[in-house]
Amino acid sequence: MAPASAHGLWSTLPAVLVMLLPVPGSAYSMVMRKCKGQLCENPKFPILDWNPEKQSCFCRSHPCHHDENEKGQRVVHACNNNEKPFLDFSYTADSKLQCMCAGTVAAGSVYIGKDLCAGHTCEEGKGLLLDYDEAQQKCICIKHPCLDDGGKEHSCLQEKFPLLAFHYDEQNRLKCQCNSPYVHEEL
Repeated sequence: MAPASAHGLWSTLPAVLVMLLPVPGSAYSMVMRKCKGQLCENPKFPILDWNPEKQSCFCRSHPCHHDENEKGQRVVHACNNNEKPFLDFSYTADSKLQCMCAGTVAAGSVYIGKDLCAGHTCEEGKGLLLDYDEAQQKCICIKHPCLDDGGKEHSCLQEKFPLLAFHYDEQNRLKCQCNSPYVHEEL
């Protein structure tokens, strides 16, 4: 784990997939709300996430870079498929990590996917992100905020920066950017 910083380039947010209905106009995820103004600058720890025990934000590595096989050996997943080049993850109802390659990038939180919404996924290819509505205490899918930023649809077409990421600054302004691919931590 790495501490979250309050400035700099936020490396990508991974995606999660779910079969829930999108919530119109709600694109301010629970983690982004709790971590407003914080960024993850290290591509080895690109995911801004929430630690409920410490009540703090932190930067974590992609969970698919620390998976295990049946023998307990480390598995580092990667996607080398032009049609589905983005490493994605979700969790089964019993909180087992599922890694897959996806055609689109979205943001994701391990805390939301594993601890709050295990077994839920958003429909791939729709620009939806798995989120948790604290007021209603339920899992929801929200539209990636950079796909409708005041009428503008952001995209990342450069090979070196293919991941569409977002965060909110201290003034609650949406910041969209293109980040480099996930980098796994060497042992």
